[in-house]
Amino acid sequence: MSHWFPIDSIDSIVMLLFYLRLLLLNLSLGAKMLIHWYFPIDTPPSALPLKQLLCIHFSSVSSQFWRFFYIDDDRYFWLISRLITIDWRKPFVRPW
Repeated sequence: MSHWFPIDSIDSIVMLLFYLRLLLLNLSLGAKMLIHWYFPIDTPPSALPLKQLLCIHFSSVSSQFWRFFYIDDDRYFWLISRLITIDWRKPFVRPW
């Protein structure tokens, strides 16, 4: 029986989890970008609580997901996690 992804070793399972993590990262980042596109900066104050609630929801879901996986390289972890919680109005500053 052939699989679309060969699950025959620990390395294969780790790679499968890595691709799953990237898929969820893209979905979370895409959802946050859609929120910022749907609620532009000049959004009326009545709609701002909904925008903040949606952004907090996606940030908490992605941060819980990142805690589940462990990445050895701290710089890589910082860069990927920063992409999820980035505020596009602030300048991008690297910590190293």
